[in-house]
Amino acid sequence: MNKKFLSKLMQLDSKRADEYLVHFADEVGANVMSEETDNDHILESLNLLEEFVYRTPEKTIEIVKYLIDHPKDAKPELTPMGEFHGRGHKDIVIKCTELLSHLRYIYPNGVLPLLACLTLSTDKDIKCKALEVLKKFAQYDYNVLMKSKIGYDAQRKALDFILAWSRNEQLRHIDFVETVLKELLSSSIQGTTSGLNKEDQYTLTIHFGAVSPTDFLKKMRREAIDLVYELYLSAEDPKLKLKLVKILDEATQSPSNIAYGDDVAHMIADDLKYLASIYRKIIFGEEGKMTGHLGIVATVEERLYWINRREEKRIEESEQLRLDILNNELYHLFRLLVGDTASYQEQEGWDNAEKKRTDEMNDIIKSINESNIHQWIDRLNRIATQRASVEDWKLGPFRNFFRILSQDRPEMAQILLNHAIKGDSDIKYFIGNFLEGFRRGMHFEPYDTYTNWIAESKDINFVPALICSLDLRDGEDLEKYIRDKDLELLELIVEKKGSFAFLQEKDVPQTHYALINALARNYARDPKKIELLINKEIITNPRHLSVYFNQFPLIFYRKLINIQQLQPKTIKLLKEKIIELSDLDWEAQELISKIGKREGLKSVINLILKRIHKAEKEVKKHDLSRRYEPVPYHFNPGLRDFITNNPEYEKIGIELVEKMTTKWNIYNWHISNLLEKIGKGFDDIIKHLISKGDDDSLAKAALTIQSINGVNFDLCIEIVRRTNNKKIINQVESNMYATGVVSGEYGIANAYKRKAEVLEKYKLDKDERVKQFAGYMIENFHESEKKERQKTDEDRQIRKTEFEE
Repeated sequence: MNKKFLSKLMQLDSKRADEYLVHFADEVGANVMSEETDNDHILESLNLLEEFVYRTPEKTIEIVKYLIDHPKDAKPELTPMGEFHGRGHKDIVIKCTELLSHLRYIYPNGVLPLLACLTLSTDKDIKCKALEVLKKFAQYDYNVLMKSKIGYDAQRKALDFILAWSRNEQLRHIDFVETVLKELLSSSIQGTTSGLNKEDQYTLTIHFGAVSPTDFLKKMRREAIDLVYELYLSAEDPKLKLKLVKILDEATQSPSNIAYGDDVAHMIADDLKYLASIYRKIIFGEEGKMTGHLGIVATVEERLYWINRREEKRIEESEQLRLDILNNELYHLFRLLVGDTASYQEQEGWDNAEKKRTDEMNDIIKSINESNIHQWIDRLNRIATQRASVEDWKLGPFRNFFRILSQDRPEMAQILLNHAIKGDSDIKYFIGNFLEGFRRGMHFEPYDTYTNWIAESKDINFVPALICSLDLRDGEDLEKYIRDKDLELLELIVEKKGSFAFLQEKDVPQTHYALINALARNYARDPKKIELLINKEIITNPRHLSVYFNQFPLIFYRKLINIQQLQPKTIKLLKEKIIELSDLDWEAQELISKIGKREGLKSVINLILKRIHKAEKEVKKHDLSRRYEPVPYHFNPGLRDFITNNPEYEKIGIELVEKMTTKWNIYNWHISNLLEKIGKGFDDIIKHLISKGDDDSLAKAALTIQSINGVNFDLCIEIVRRTNNKKIINQVESNMYATGVVSGEYGIANAYKRKAEVLEKYKLDKDERVKQFAGYMIENFHESEKKERQKTDEDRQIRKTEFEE
């Protein structure tokens, strides 16, 4: 059964039609549930089912549930390009989720449980798709509210579904809960309508609006707010608590992109008063003592700041709550040491605020002594415990505090850090900043003490911080701050020997990122030794090649290393490892360009050729277990200019094309792709092949042109002018039919029309073969144009009929 027949059947509103569709759905179900049906055929059946899914909702839910619970492996298929796998279980589940989307308002009792299950998926794409469908169900949709009798029942249904869960189940399905509650607490309506206007043009209209604050809606919003608070009390993970608090932000927002009435404003104002009481309980509890979750306090304080800035939202309860938060001594310290300078801007302005912050931080550091150090240990540790619930960049001032303290007051810093290590407090996770401070102050004795502690602890998570302490700031004197002992330390880490042999047991990517930068920074201190260590690091850690090659362009740009001074064996190693990269990203191409400037164009071309040969070998072995792109998808302009501006480029390009065969193969494909990406000089290379005139050269030219977007008709005609070989001419015809990317309803038809117009001049050509070929192609293009216009007009008429109905 095809889709056109189903579409016509769907237009019949009769019992017999319904019975037929139910019977057909049963057949689809039997087919997809058969052990013999592979995923590709299952997907075809689901595409058919999609045409009438709303007429058979219960059967559809049954089919979807079965397919989710009964995964099938993708069917392997051997091709000239290697072994490919057909559709996998993930493809089936995502299609099933699309079917659920069609049924979300028709059969929510069947849809919501399945969506809840899918939102727990470990597959990111499946989870996102399920949450996307859930969001569509829970949002205030313009068409649902304005053109149906559903009203707010969808939101009520979703909320009741959540409330039926136990508290533990609600927390387990927190992404489901978050999606529903955010939509429910929104005050905005949006949606789209489409149709044909008076000129038969297809239009899309985006609608915005505000909810109607009925008692039903107000009650539901309060239930949602209460649920968030109850979940907050039950949650133990600070990150989860923070996620829940951020859900409440939605209740404070006004409708977007539209003016709204006083009734909506009053609803939001009432909710803000209620929220202020919820926020107060979250922050100060029942006893009035500030919570230790300072990251959450900061989130609420910032939200209150923005609420109080809007006159229509400013209420006494919110202003008083923020004032009470700001007057808390510990929170004042937290605000000083965590976040950017924006928190001071409202009173001081940026420049003054930054100076005030620095001065206050320095005053604190000067005030710390043996009599009050334990008070400061307690305060600073309470801030350090927030590292899991605060964005890492916001901890910048806190890190800098420890750097300055260690540099200016090393004895106090040691007391603080010793206490953290002995008591296993969170401050120890900032040990790298202490080490940086000790080094800047040239306090090498405590630096060595804590370096030894890291080695003895065998905790690999501290190693990147240790390495970063050896990555000095620009302009600092390496001879002054970096000892021979420090280079030996880097050597032990790279070689994973001695006190750092424990690095062999576990691998942390951050270690290699820190190492390549620290080695580059210290290159000038001992070029020979560091170059050997860089080579060792690259050779022994092939899994992290992308890390190294992402950093090399910046390393050379900052002139930490001069590529011209590297040993030939290092350049050889870099080229060998570039060949192993799965693709050539922007940074890798930057490095190739620098190698080319050192060794010449042939070195660059040979490197890319070796990547192409590697791709050929993988195809021959049918090894497609990983994606391997030998030619850059997006060519770096710097590399492109280096290649095309080289006087040898055209000669080398001709040599590459001459090595192509007259039949399709991997080499032909990638060489054509390479020339296409490079762009400049391509026509001259093809003209050289055409000028040779023999069929092999003409066949190679025709094959090369087929990979180029925007085929050059003049080159195609020149091939036809030189041969009557049917196979070559057929290839040229195929090339000329390629349209590339088009736009507009008549895009393809207009493309064929333009192709015919370009060929008009050849109808008067002196060469009889060319005249006949041009006439033949023009006639075909006009016929193709006619068919495309007819097809487009039919589609437009169908849309118009559907719209009018």
